[in-house]
Amino acid sequence: CGAGLAHRGIEAALPDAECIAYDFNADAVESARASGINARWGDLSNAFIRQEVANRQMPDLLWASPPCQGFSSAGKRLGAADPRNGFPWVLDMLYHYRSRYGQVPPRVLIENVKGMTTHRGGRRAPCKRGKEPDPMNCPGCYLEMVCAELREYYAHVEWRVLYAAEWGVPQHR
Repeated sequence: CGAGLAHRGIEAALPDAECIAYDFNADAVESARASGINARWGDLSNAFIRQEVANRQMPDLLWASPPCQGFSSAGKRLGAADPRNGFPWVLDMLYHYRSRYGQVPPRVLIENVKGMTTHRGGRRAPCKRGKEPDPMNCPGCYLEMVCAELREYYAHVEWRVLYAAEWGVPQHR
């Protein structure tokens, strides 16, 4: 559920869409509900719950905001090894949709932090250093691996860095 801004943006862009937000934090769900967001408790780190959510209906748009702490410039930067890394959960959701419906949602948007775009050794610096890519220890290599997996489901996959301030949000993120 986060702050609910993605939910509000989707509602504004697609006024006839049914938007459902899932969060594992009961307080976040309660807060979202209090502000009028259709929020449900669901710990998507649990494979059984992911399958249950995928079995409910096929969405036209799957918006995912996996936890970003492992890729953020603040903190320990554990990257893919961070136990909160939600990218495997998102990819697993796509697997469940394809298993259940024979297809995946037509569109998927995944947001995270700029730290995912950097390779070990500096901004966009090569991290391979004559070796194979190391997605578990290099955020940039991990992003490349996630994009490669998404290409197994979608013909068009791209990533971009967007700055919130350029979109009217009074923050430098």
